[in-house]
Amino acid sequence: QLSEATDGAYADVVIIDTKGADPRDPLVASGLIAADFVLPVLIPEPAQLDGIARVVRAVHDFNSDGVSAAQVLPPLVNQFPHANQGRKAAKVAEKLLTIANVPLTRSRIHAWSDVRMAQAEHVPVIVHAPKSKAANEYRDLADELAVAMGMAATAEEAM
Repeated sequence: QLSEATDGAYADVVIIDTKGADPRDPLVASGLIAADFVLPVLIPEPAQLDGIARVVRAVHDFNSDGVSAAQVLPPLVNQFPHANQGRKAAKVAEKLLTIANVPLTRSRIHAWSDVRMAQAEHVPVIVHAPKSKAANEYRDLADELAVAMGMAATAEEAM
């Protein structure tokens, strides 16, 4: 939601997609330090777990050093596959996180073609295909995150 301020418009929430960038990179580190919340994103492959661990560890280190107060939200599973083989890999990754006592978001974003098409058009999927399953998944995620960030007491309030 954009709000008017004396210096122009600003957003209540900004989400920066680091695409697995190294948290030691100065630009990534600056974003993690400035953040109020960090949403780790997991592409459901076991090899991707190390990237989440690096980001979470960096946020905790910044908090310990007193340079940030960011809260880490439960990781989001993005590009959840539709094919059986892909689902097996995703379940392995989810199981490893469960064993490590890392709760995941309830929401999942599947690998819908509408998401790729929206990216190609440089618009949100809720603009590209507002009634699609992909748009509904993003709305569900927004509701879940609003509750997790204390912006709504319940999912019903988030809507």
